[in-house]
Amino acid sequence: MSRAGSGGAYNRAEAMGPVGGGRLSGLGSTVGMGFAVRRPGAIVRYGGRDGVADEMRRLLDYIVDHFVVRDEIKSIELDAPPREPAETIESDKKEAVRRETGRADDLATAFARGLALARHRSGMGGVELPLDDRRPEEDRMADALIRFLVSHDLASSRTEETEPLRYTYHISIDWPRLEEVAREAGVDLDRALVKYATSDGRRG
Repeated sequence: MSRAGSGGAYNRAEAMGPVGGGRLSGLGSTVGMGFAVRRPGAIVRYGGRDGVADEMRRLLDYIVDHFVVRDEIKSIELDAPPREPAETIESDKKEAVRRETGRADDLATAFARGLALARHRSGMGGVELPLDDRRPEEDRMADALIRFLVSHDLASSRTEETEPLRYTYHISIDWPRLEEVAREAGVDLDRALVKYATSDGRRG
């Protein structure tokens, strides 16, 4: 079973718990905490060289900003020793931003493809999207969906062991909650998914 890159609080196995309570209330940019989330050339790169359609990348960027990075910063603040210098805490925060925006850059295509496949399967009557970690592309999609959605109560997941230490991840998207997040991000989720599926199909 593959794992995400080292560092940070993310753990694929720990992330796959039941969907919890609401998280949308009181959302604010981490910029409001006096800490700039976006670094040049990283998170704001809609429709860039990774080939991800503008709307899908905008949604991912919003999730990274309002969920992933925000949670990382809260963890850093809560876990910091009482006498930790403020400069060290701020340095840790900046490193968290670099790490998580870098992971978003790396997994943007896998995120978009996994989400498009989940929507297609949902339209066919399927509740879960099965992703086999023995297949590299599916493993990356599982990593992306668990990291950015399951870890933040926007989806749920269960595992099925296929052979020792190899798994199929069954991802269930919480579409109403994700659509609400997409609206907050200024994204029409249905239109974005159709547009991405069309452009991805042309690329083959």
